[in-house]
Amino acid sequence: MSDVIFEQAPMKLITRFTLGDNVSLVTFPVGNPPVSYRLEAKIVETNDNNFVGEVTKVEPVGRDSFEQHHFHLGGHVEFQAENILGNAP
Repeated sequence: MSDVIFEQAPMKLITRFTLGDNVSLVTFPVGNPPVSYRLEAKIVETNDNNFVGEVTKVEPVGRDSFEQHHFHLGGHVEFQAENILGNAP
């Protein structure tokens, strides 16, 4: 999964994220039909400001009922520090 599908956070966070941190991400519309997602992911790999996270929560944005998801629990996503919107619970 490419980091270009994630929106950039409106403000740069001063927090340094490390292995095991839970973070929140939002995607640009992906798939067919195009849907944005709010993801929560646990960081499982890090290299400078590049991360790999295991998806722990998937929520389609703006869709009440949607059967076909582009992301799945346990899947992995790649992203950069600038894509992290904040800590996830």
